[in-house]
Amino acid sequence: MAMPELVQPNKVRVPWSLRGKVEIGQLQFVGQNTLGLPYVQGAIRNRSGRPLNLRIVVRVLNERRQPIFSGTPGILDTLTLDSQQQRAFRVSLHDAGQPVQSERQRLWNTRSGLEVSIEM
Repeated sequence: MAMPELVQPNKVRVPWSLRGKVEIGQLQFVGQNTLGLPYVQGAIRNRSGRPLNLRIVVRVLNERRQPIFSGTPGILDTLTLDSQQQRAFRVSLHDAGQPVQSERQRLWNTRSGLEVSIEM
């Protein structure tokens, strides 16, 4: 992966109480982890007037809209955002199912979507 690839998520799932208060920018595929999958890098912004503790889950989907790879930023899985704060995050993807090593590259090349879920 020579150049970072900018992508727009196909879907961003946000709880109803956070609609219009949390914003995800464009994402990039950067670097590679030990599985040979790229890191997903992006930024999240808290537009509300209060601090938020959020969990971000990134899923890479196949043509049947099933997750094939997923990940969360960091070990703790929870990002704390102060009021009006913007923060960068990086997600290391891992297998969502049990594909064998040789299938990872094929699954990555045939992916059909990227979904971001934000949970409280």
